[in-house]
Amino acid sequence: MTRRDGTVSKINRKSKKHSKNKKVSRKISGLYNKYTKPLEAVKIEEKAEQTRIDEYSKKLSLPLHLMTMIHFVIEECISLTQLCVSLKGKDAKFRGLEPVSKGQLSTVNKNRDYRVFVWIYYELLYKIIHKHHALQQICKDLLIAGIDTTSILIKSYFSEKGYCGLTKMVEEGIKLHIGAVLGKFTLPITMMVTPMNVSDTDEFDNVLTDMGIFVDLHKVILVFDKGYWYYKRFKELTGKGIRFIVPMKKGARYKVIFSQKKGTKKYTDFTIELNDTPGTKFRLVVIHTKDGDLEYLTNIFDMKPLQIRFCYDIRWDMEVFNKELKSNLKITHLISKNLNGVLIQIFCTLIAYLLIALFRITHNSLLPVLEIKRLLRYYGTYSMRKVRELNPKSITIT
Repeated sequence: MTRRDGTVSKINRKSKKHSKNKKVSRKISGLYNKYTKPLEAVKIEEKAEQTRIDEYSKKLSLPLHLMTMIHFVIEECISLTQLCVSLKGKDAKFRGLEPVSKGQLSTVNKNRDYRVFVWIYYELLYKIIHKHHALQQICKDLLIAGIDTTSILIKSYFSEKGYCGLTKMVEEGIKLHIGAVLGKFTLPITMMVTPMNVSDTDEFDNVLTDMGIFVDLHKVILVFDKGYWYYKRFKELTGKGIRFIVPMKKGARYKVIFSQKKGTKKYTDFTIELNDTPGTKFRLVVIHTKDGDLEYLTNIFDMKPLQIRFCYDIRWDMEVFNKELKSNLKITHLISKNLNGVLIQIFCTLIAYLLIALFRITHNSLLPVLEIKRLLRYYGTYSMRKVRELNPKSITIT
């Protein structure tokens, strides 16, 4: 811009240059950066300073360690060797990662306290729920919360032998006790790791207590399978005002208090009292299908029988989530034999999944986890606009 006397304004030149740099920085930001950007709100560098967790390892700082483990999940590495090889590639360089040897990564996984990753996981979860309003995006009318357990077979000094629901045999390994909000998207809100010989029902109350930190248990419907069948628990949940639905166990003794006379060919509805919990009324809903009767025990009396079945059917999302953890996020391919390293990998995998869940919520995408991983791998360097041009249906599906 020229003045009246013919001289050029230097201030305007600087402002033009500054605006030009802004445009360049926008072009640099790609799809992968959009995916990992929510981690900035967690302020990982500050946590490293507070815990002094980087004092002994300057080669692999806490933020770099976390991003390396997320890279491990996205790139579908199944071993420590594959991870170290992939860190030498162009994609790793674009993501700001540095090559690291197997020995260095093993040492850091062994010595860095896993609890800092648990801290990051729960703080990221808090941001997703309260800042991005994830619960409203999952289900606007009714929240369904599920509790389930999955197993990882591993022979180590910290694993124990116990019954495995997958193989129906006694196996050696560890268990993941998971609590999640189900619906349009599955959002895990707590996870506990125990040896295989720990009973599922023993950890139920601990999982439920952690879930109560993030969701109001009086506003959700709790669904779980027969593995958590416990008469005293049903009475306690009813006394606390927590609604639940569980499949009726064969051989359970009860007394029918009231039978709905308007039974149809589709369902039968009873009000019952369990022999082991006298004085507490429950509801037994029997859905008649071509393949047989489906029986549900619940303390919900203000919903129709078919709605009870629908709510419990949403529990299948827990099975899908467990499969995604194992098949698509490779949580069973443990790269460390040390307990601390195993816990780091498990919670870093959960952090990677939370970022994927937030990505799906933000872009209203119903793509499965595997497809989103492929987008991040093959289109990670492209901008959002470029990805939409190459594949319009890949990002936003309304």
